[in-house]
Amino acid sequence: MDGDTKTMTFLQEVVDILLAYIVESFDRETKVIDFHYPNELLQLNNWELQDEPATLDDILISCRATLKYAIKTAHPRYFNQLSTGLDMVGLAADWLTSTANTNM
Repeated sequence: MDGDTKTMTFLQEVVDILLAYIVESFDRETKVIDFHYPNELLQLNNWELQDEPATLDDILISCRATLKYAIKTAHPRYFNQLSTGLDMVGLAADWLTSTANTNM
């Protein structure tokens, strides 16, 4: 694959992962968190930084694993003293800002 195609494919897969996470976060039937103790998480995934750069496929695997064990702050049953829910406009603005300003 050429560079442009590879970049677009990778970014589309990242967006697909993020959108699936958001949809799952809105589902009242799912857990707010798939809780595991830190020592259990260390056994489930390789969180160590490697000496060599990760492949794009490895990065996608890490993205999925990270979101699998993250607290779903957009979940209808998530309540916190500082935040609750998903601000879709704020999320879109964050994606826009991150895309347009690569220095951030």
